[in-house]
Amino acid sequence: MDKRITKLLLSSVIIGTVLSLQSVEACSGFIIGKGLTKDGSTLYGRTEDYPYKHGDGTVAKQHTHNKNFIVNPAKDYEEGAMFEDISTGLTYPHLRHEFKYTSVSDDSRDTDEGIFDEHGFNEYGVSLTATLTATPRKDVLEVDPLVKNGLAEAGMTTLILPRVKTAREGVELLAKVIDEKGSAEGNNIMIADKNELWYMEIYSGHQYVAYKYPDDKFSIMPNTYFLGALNLSDTNNVIASKGIIETAKKAGSYKEVNGKFHLAASYAPKLDERNRSRQYAGIKLLNPQSSVTYQDEYYEFLQDTPRRDYTVADAIKIQRNRFETLSEGFIPDDEVPGYDFYNDNTPKDNVAALPEAERAKYKYAPGNENVVDPHIYQIRNDLPSELGGTMWLGLSRSRNTPYVPYFGHIKDTFKAYQVRGGDYNPDSWYWVADHIDKMVTEHKDLFGKTIKSNWEELEQILFAYQDKLINEYRGKSNDYVRANADSYTKQSMKIAETVFKIMKETEAKMEKAIEAKTPLKGNFVDISSIKDVTLYRTNKDNTSNGETNHTESSSQGNQYSNSYTYTNTYTNSSANVEEKKNDKVDTPKKSGWALENNHWVMYRGDEKVTGWFNQDGTWYYLDQNGSMQKWWIKDKGQWYFLNGSGAMETGWLLDQGKWYYLESSGAMKASQWFEVDGKWYYVNDSGELLVNTTTPDGYTVNENGEWV
Repeated sequence: MDKRITKLLLSSVIIGTVLSLQSVEACSGFIIGKGLTKDGSTLYGRTEDYPYKHGDGTVAKQHTHNKNFIVNPAKDYEEGAMFEDISTGLTYPHLRHEFKYTSVSDDSRDTDEGIFDEHGFNEYGVSLTATLTATPRKDVLEVDPLVKNGLAEAGMTTLILPRVKTAREGVELLAKVIDEKGSAEGNNIMIADKNELWYMEIYSGHQYVAYKYPDDKFSIMPNTYFLGALNLSDTNNVIASKGIIETAKKAGSYKEVNGKFHLAASYAPKLDERNRSRQYAGIKLLNPQSSVTYQDEYYEFLQDTPRRDYTVADAIKIQRNRFETLSEGFIPDDEVPGYDFYNDNTPKDNVAALPEAERAKYKYAPGNENVVDPHIYQIRNDLPSELGGTMWLGLSRSRNTPYVPYFGHIKDTFKAYQVRGGDYNPDSWYWVADHIDKMVTEHKDLFGKTIKSNWEELEQILFAYQDKLINEYRGKSNDYVRANADSYTKQSMKIAETVFKIMKETEAKMEKAIEAKTPLKGNFVDISSIKDVTLYRTNKDNTSNGETNHTESSSQGNQYSNSYTYTNTYTNSSANVEEKKNDKVDTPKKSGWALENNHWVMYRGDEKVTGWFNQDGTWYYLDQNGSMQKWWIKDKGQWYFLNGSGAMETGWLLDQGKWYYLESSGAMKASQWFEVDGKWYYVNDSGELLVNTTTPDGYTVNENGEWV
């Protein structure tokens, strides 16, 4: 995406030609289906990219762009009130009541540049990111031109998110608006709720196709079109414009692959180098064994992989990717010798001036200098529908910026996210992150690549922290979400405040290093404060002194018997609380969760809990060293499954494409028939549900494993 693209495309409509946008298109997207992730969540995201003027590495200056993370409240409108996208002239009737939603918006949203709300969650747990700008084919636009005052990226999120309660409703509304008003741009959009994710491509003024994404694939999407041979009559999984085939035929671009109409072959322009390099790098990062080569004519949209353990950390690696894992030895083109940090055009010019053999090494990387808003959505179907999942936001350049998690029901954002203005501001999250990135890239002799490893260490703590929060909300009602919105908002503010403080301290340390010309090596970012905030988080019903005592007396068969009292928060050895008893100082007890050597442990007093452990109705298992366990474990001859948060699962479980059933005790059923909701199922000796086959005792089960 680039704010120039709308104006360029609109100009192209006026003069009847399509301008080449290769120099400004740069957004990159990805999707990882929930069948491929360790915790069963769908992962998707995008980097919003924007060419900018550079600073000098010590005082960021000459900038013209800023991003804000904000909450847009629900609003009521008078009958006849109209939404207007000033950048294009699009108008559309407001609803009488429109929903609250979060967004990461341009700070220039009040001007004729356009709103560019970009992405967010609404109050019904629907998330959307818009858009991956794509260049329509000239021959297609001769048949179905773009519409000057049609739907564009600048107003898309603002129009859709306040109006829909499901992802499908979002896609249907997008289709309706394009049918009625037309599209001003070629675009790709992703929209999801807790149950499904839809991917949509807009090819021309009125042609589009949306596709419900499967669970067992992954995709990497730069700025072009990717959908292949879809069954357009499958209305459960595909939503297509009426003229999608006819338009391609009239344009002379209609093509079939293996005897079937193929969307990308018919609507996508030839894959250019900037798109090729990013898509190839992403595919090989997630699946190094993939048979794709850099010379392939095109890459399939739906990619296979043997892995079933992707995490948010893998998603972040996609957005930070600088070709580190490729064997070809590619170098990001913003590292070309003689790169001038004051001139936007030097990467292209300097690369072109190199000998051909040398020039081929420099490619456009996913984690490039133009990234301003990298974001990842982690969507889970076991969370309340109004929560939906987590947004991981890495505002500013992904390569040297920390990612921080937020649930969608947040009521406000930290003040550093809301600072506006086009020049460096020390109180702005965006500009501080931007300045840190500039110092790293312009003083490699002092910082090398160390800042990224520092943020990765911080993110590991935030991953564990967010897993605990997810577990806290799992299986809860929407009423619970609403009741806890205020406390979670305050809590997220504290996390953001702490991370921003760490960023400011790091910025100052790096400035001093530049002044003294002294390298900073290793883990020079002090993350101790984030450990304190995340590990010892107070419960929502804490008393005024910040501590709450819970007494658990629970038993789940003899194996789970446990009775204990613990304090949910504690201050470690730096505690300033002392009590005099018999002229002696008592050392505070270490009651509660703690992260030690990247493993969660639970203290009862100063002793670690081992074995089965129940907290607020959720079971965990800690090994003989006190380390919280995840995934499959075997205890007393029975198999149990502990999710990514360490919580014991019950009921149906999908793991690596196989279904299992876990009893209320958590024990996996095996070699038996059992009944659920009036239907009978059979699992083999490994616990796998048999489907589309005959059971060992001669009964037939269908594709759902049901006895027929």
